[in-house]
Amino acid sequence: MTATERAKQINAETTIRAQAEGWTFWGTLVEDAFHWAEYGITTGEELDQYLAWEDYVDTYKDVHNIKPRWTGWRDHTPEEWTQMARSL
Repeated sequence: MTATERAKQINAETTIRAQAEGWTFWGTLVEDAFHWAEYGITTGEELDQYLAWEDYVDTYKDVHNIKPRWTGWRDHTPEEWTQMARSL
């Protein structure tokens, strides 16, 4: 699966959930392959890894009031990033 295909899948799932739960506003991921290629992301697995890392960074900042700029999205698997975020 490409990053664009995965982004489309995530967006569709988010839209379904938002409509079911009555959300007024929600964001969607960019579905342009060129955009993701600029980040070095070409596959759906890499996109999942990147998004899990972003979640970790946001959670870390919420807890410690500083972004962990010494990390990179390729440093861990999506599962490891998720576990690290939960352990904060």
